[in-house]
Amino acid sequence: LRRFIEDKFGVKIGRFLFQSFHFFAALCIDVQRFSDSYLSFHRWSCENYAKFWEALLFFTGIKLGSSYDTVVDTSMRITDFPRWFSGATLNYAENCLRGKDEDCLSICSTSFSNSGITPADVICGFLPNSYQTSVAMFATAAIGATWCSVSVDFGPCGVVDRFKQVNPKVLFTVEAVTYKGKTHDLTEKLNLIVPDKELENNEIAGIVMMTTKYKCLGIPSLAKVVQINNLNSTIDFNKYQHGEKYESFDYFLNSVPFSHPLFVMFSSGTTGIPKAMIHTTGVQLFKFIMWSIFFSWKINVIIKGTLLKHVEEHLIQANSQSCDRILFYTTCGWMMWNWVMSFLFCGGSIVLFDESPLEPDPHIILKVASVSNATIIGMGAKMYDEYSKMNVDFRKLYKVYKLQKHL
Repeated sequence: LRRFIEDKFGVKIGRFLFQSFHFFAALCIDVQRFSDSYLSFHRWSCENYAKFWEALLFFTGIKLGSSYDTVVDTSMRITDFPRWFSGATLNYAENCLRGKDEDCLSICSTSFSNSGITPADVICGFLPNSYQTSVAMFATAAIGATWCSVSVDFGPCGVVDRFKQVNPKVLFTVEAVTYKGKTHDLTEKLNLIVPDKELENNEIAGIVMMTTKYKCLGIPSLAKVVQINNLNSTIDFNKYQHGEKYESFDYFLNSVPFSHPLFVMFSSGTTGIPKAMIHTTGVQLFKFIMWSIFFSWKINVIIKGTLLKHVEEHLIQANSQSCDRILFYTTCGWMMWNWVMSFLFCGGSIVLFDESPLEPDPHIILKVASVSNATIIGMGAKMYDEYSKMNVDFRKLYKVYKLQKHL
């Protein structure tokens, strides 16, 4: 297969299809039928999609809490949105964090439980792309609740238009962020967001103020100097986590159905108020044109599951392995942030970056990739266009020889 693609298109793809070929071999089919044509395999996967996704489930080793009765009813049209892996349950956080140190997640999950958070609740984040943000998200997934986040560069109206649709019980945020080397106080934004009557009606149970990156910069006092005095319900992140003794991470793992909401993301809002889109835990297709049975959300878009699809893209399409380290420039308001978090399933590591990619240092992304020994780098098309305009051979300036894939 690799030789066929290399000969046909005149390119060398190295180890890119290594995982793909092993996946093909793992299928209960005659691999030789597809050894001369990638298109024939693609056609087979479309015509036999139930076998394809079931084989992928076994090949990837996704851990299920309970097994499934059927993969999917192939007699139903795809436009009828048939249920996938009916009867199966799983936990997104458990699958992504296998063998990882989970103390921080255990503490946060304990706090959720003590606050009365259940799998029917939504937890929101108005946050930068930070370690604490990923902790809050995975702790949310661990207890089976739903995570929803937007970028800190959104205006107050943009935040409220999104969050008011999902009835959040807890809102995670920060008091300030840095961008282009300058500190940006979020006090004014937060005072406009939280008192908003439409958001208040959703009865947010608590606002958790996270410690910002100042401590990483060696200025720990600033985390205390910058305060949101007008937000009486604000809780410090450390106090929120360390209120009581915490239970083990396994104690809170709640296996949920493949169809259970994991993430809520939003459309761009260019044609009106941004539309909420539910991404389920496993691999499920729905059309929410009615009030959700889980929440009071009105959804009018097609949605698809998360873990199995993300894993297919990371393992099969990108051939990601445990030795890989990914640096993808994104905010936690873009779906690529959620996609990058799923990379941990592969056993590799993630480099988080939350600053301006061009000002004041236009080479900062490549410098971070070099210092962190990243093997995979990714960003939006606009960033690649900006680098192209620089007309610089970055390989001569920085040690980026470990980079093997650009996404």
